[in-house]
Amino acid sequence: MPGQLAGSRIAHAEVNALAQLPMGSFADHELYTSVEPCCLCMGAALQTGICPGRRTSGRH
Repeated sequence: MPGQLAGSRIAHAEVNALAQLPMGSFADHELYTSVEPCCLCMGAALQTGICPGRRTSGRH
C-alpha cells in the first residue's frame, strides 16, 4: 500500500500516518500521540509542518 512503511526500520505509527498525507501545507494540523514522539517521528512531523505538540492520556 502506498504511504506505508510497514516492515521497515522506520515503521513507527506517526511516520506511517504522515506518509499517507497528500502533498500540501499542514501548518493548521496537529499530530496526537499517546506517548511522546521519538526523534524520528518528531522530525517527520516538523518536516510536514504539522505541530507535533499534542499527547493524549492513552486512556479511553
